[in-house]
Amino acid sequence: MELYEGPDGWVPAGSGLRLSPSTAGELRGRGCTMVRVRWRWREIKEISLTQYLQRYAAPMAEPVVEPARRSRRRQD
Repeated sequence: MELYEGPDGWVPAGSGLRLSPSTAGELRGRGCTMVRVRWRWREIKEISLTQYLQRYAAPMAEPVVEPARRSRRRQD
């Protein structure tokens, strides 16, 4: 993995560093804006950390689940 750090350009990341929401947040906090990661066999992909965090670290809304209503039987 390589990190884009603005004026310094692309710099190699530490050995064994993997992209996850927690590492993306940490890297973004240090001023890194993009990463290059190996994708599949031979491809290299450039990923914006801001977009990555918006997609994978955004708080998910809890679904609203209402209790089931009991049906009333007609009594004749």
